[in-house]
Amino acid sequence: MRLTIAKFPEHNGISGENEKKIKFESGRKRRVPASRTEKNKLNEKMVQVFAICVMRHNGFEVVPIMLCSEYELSTFGFFKRGTVKELMTFFGREVVQRTRPGDKNVVDQGDYVCHSYVSGEHLGCAIVTDKDYPTRVGLSLAALVLQEFKAAHPDDWVSHRQDVQLATPNIQKLLEKYQKPEVADNISKIQKDLDEVKDILHQSMEDLLKRGERLETIIEKSDDLSASSKQFLWQAKKNNECCSYT
Repeated sequence: MRLTIAKFPEHNGISGENEKKIKFESGRKRRVPASRTEKNKLNEKMVQVFAICVMRHNGFEVVPIMLCSEYELSTFGFFKRGTVKELMTFFGREVVQRTRPGDKNVVDQGDYVCHSYVSGEHLGCAIVTDKDYPTRVGLSLAALVLQEFKAAHPDDWVSHRQDVQLATPNIQKLLEKYQKPEVADNISKIQKDLDEVKDILHQSMEDLLKRGERLETIIEKSDDLSASSKQFLWQAKKNNECCSYT
């Protein structure tokens, strides 16, 4: 089976030279600029980082505890944002759960990529981006997010046993700043081992699952997905209208 997020048109794609209106197709808003100036303004606003999630990693058998999450979903249609947020949260949590402490994972699913990093203290971060986002920058951002989170919450995160939203304003600022990955070129490296991204292989959710695990079962058990989102996944698979999470 393929786990699917809605098949939204190419992010901020252009379908005609003379159209100025915004088209709404399958949830993602598609702007069609009529001039080079409008196109340049559009590119400046292009969203490449959709979600940042910080979690307490509890091992492979236990679902991670969400500690802080921030999203940028303005390029999705208004009525699709709730479903997209649930799918992004589900994606990030499942990847973090299957990332060993001290390790990094980069998981491709259709047009989206999850950059996951779990520290030796069992504090994990998932960065969900578009497929063109640089791997090095995504993993560096994950490490930087964990630094900012720990600076704001040195010890209190350890005691939480259920999902919470621990206010960390600097994470929202990072979400805004890293929409342009080139900003990382002016920031000192967070950890030396993060430069060795050539050793990090991109994989799919199917690759990440343990032997015997079925994606259908994980979806059904997930508390991140509402009944409507689960129904949306099954219908999307049936209609073959979605970008796939393999």
